[in-house]
Amino acid sequence: MGDLSWLGGAVVALIGIISAWLSGRSARKAAQASADASMANARTQAETDAYNRARKMDIETIGRQENEIRKLSDKVQFLEAENALLKERISNLEKGRRRSG
Repeated sequence: MGDLSWLGGAVVALIGIISAWLSGRSARKAAQASADASMANARTQAETDAYNRARKMDIETIGRQENEIRKLSDKVQFLEAENALLKERISNLEKGRRRSG
């Protein structure tokens, strides 16, 4: 039975080796999961930043367009008033031409 004492030591050593290998494997998986989560977080942050920049540009563009629409509306009102005056002048000239003709 004394000759089998090495077997107990070998079994303990084998269990230690397997345990170390499994621990290393588990640690690598945990590190990979952490790296994947970090990359996903960075990607999400980049997408959020891109969305915020695009939204800001949209808001600025809408503001510029509203300002341009207001200016054009004012110009249309001015041109309509000027057109009405010109029509009135033409009408008055035609009336004067009829009287003198």
